[in-house]
Amino acid sequence: MCRFFHRPPDKPYGSIRHYDDQALARLQFIRTAQWLGFSLDEIGGLLTLQDGTHCDEARVLGEQKLASVGF
Repeated sequence: MCRFFHRPPDKPYGSIRHYDDQALARLQFIRTAQWLGFSLDEIGGLLTLQDGTHCDEARVLGEQKLASVGF
């Protein structure tokens, strides 16, 4: 499910994948957003705002989601 947003690192033969801190943070964000009720499309939209210059847009999307679930 998260592969849509992040390509997993190569897996050495007979070993496990090792994710860097940035990839782990991104995966954690995706899982948390899913837990909060965001769809994968909505999460994709939020991820496009991750450069730190779109805080107001991200806040608006979050507020819209809160309103849609009755908070």
